[in-house]
Amino acid sequence: MALWNSGLSARRRNLDPAFARWSPHRVSRSGGAEYPRWSPSGQWLSFRQNGKLIVASANGNRREARVLDVPGLWSPIRDDLAFADADSLSILPFEGNVHEKRLVFRSSQSENIGDIAWNPDGTRLAFLMSRRVWRVNVDGSDAQALFSATGHDSLGIRG
Repeated sequence: MALWNSGLSARRRNLDPAFARWSPHRVSRSGGAEYPRWSPSGQWLSFRQNGKLIVASANGNRREARVLDVPGLWSPIRDDLAFADADSLSILPFEGNVHEKRLVFRSSQSENIGDIAWNPDGTRLAFLMSRRVWRVNVDGSDAQALFSATGHDSLGIRG
């Protein structure tokens, strides 16, 4: 469970078997944390703080934390975080010892990638770009525009 104190610092609680009680562990450095989200394994906690996305180890080890300048979305089945930066859709894995960005889809610099959603089995991503809904496999294959907005219509992806 993620908890918030009056200073809005993200915290995690562990069951301490020696004392059979909950003991808090601070995972953020200061107040102002919001929008907490657990990774599927429960080993990582992401939250927004000062306009950045912080991904912190649930064990409280601050050396393992990553800071992103863009919002991200956890895979429903793996500790993979999907995000869009200036001209690409990428995945940052948090399983194992390697946490390197993996490019999934590159757009032209004039086309910004918008809302992102995972499919339920974690094999595809949907996203908005240039008033169209796109779909791509997480390995970067089979990118397809599925639907286009017309006229004054707008599109959004939720969930």
